[in-house]
Amino acid sequence: MTTSGSGLWNEGFGAIGATLKSLEDAGVTPLGLKKIRSNPALAAQIAKLLAGRERRTKYVYPPEYTGLSSITQQVKLLQQKVPAFAELNADWFLNEGQDWYDSLTLPDAVEGPLVKVWDESVGGCHNALDLIFKAIAKERKFYSYREGQLTPKLLRQCERTTDYEHDMKRVQPGDFLIVPSQVGDRWGGYPVREVRRSYNEGEFGHGSVAGGCLILSHPNRLVRFDELDMDFPGDEFEDPDAGDRLVRVPIFAQNKDGIVFGSTRVDGAYGYYGSVTGFLPQ
Repeated sequence: MTTSGSGLWNEGFGAIGATLKSLEDAGVTPLGLKKIRSNPALAAQIAKLLAGRERRTKYVYPPEYTGLSSITQQVKLLQQKVPAFAELNADWFLNEGQDWYDSLTLPDAVEGPLVKVWDESVGGCHNALDLIFKAIAKERKFYSYREGQLTPKLLRQCERTTDYEHDMKRVQPGDFLIVPSQVGDRWGGYPVREVRRSYNEGEFGHGSVAGGCLILSHPNRLVRFDELDMDFPGDEFEDPDAGDRLVRVPIFAQNKDGIVFGSTRVDGAYGYYGSVTGFLPQ
């Protein structure tokens, strides 16, 4: 039986041992590993999530973030923080949305439901982003590195994301959208170009509107500099300042300026970003 230098795992633990080793290599603290080792059910669940997916980053979610919250809570926060959203039709989401979601058969990679505003209900994604940015700036330090550049010519949604969102919208009446999602860990450290080639069946990239809604409904997802930030492969951004006009993707991150919005290259492997994706119900 082989034991690691930390003494916290060994191959005799099977799936649990493999899970602990993967987490230890990713930088999880010894205290955290001890807690997982004492809970075989949790370790087995994590092992299932890690199966077949090489972890490429040491960065993880901040400890303050406890996962995607209930659909009702997300809708209420979005309507509370964005005045224009308070005028939208949210009846189905508040009264039936959670039961609908709980009845779904979902892929193992799903972390929970993410609620976003339906872009078309507020004049399109560019107007939605303007409303969302103003709401974020009211409660946190916020800076956009793409001020004045978020136009239909430069920022557009990928066809796959558009098609899959419309597929889900057909069974969700009202002005929001519930998407089974994961918020970055699955693709931490992967270049966006590779992520897009590696989607599972029914998986698609979230865009910047979904990202802004996530920050409003889950402010603890971005807390400090040293954590896993997010890119959004469901959108494409054409950089007007780049000589070769390379298509990039939007990012939300936390740095010394607070919450920042910007873009990154689709072919760059940055360990501190993870792609946020949604999934069609199976």
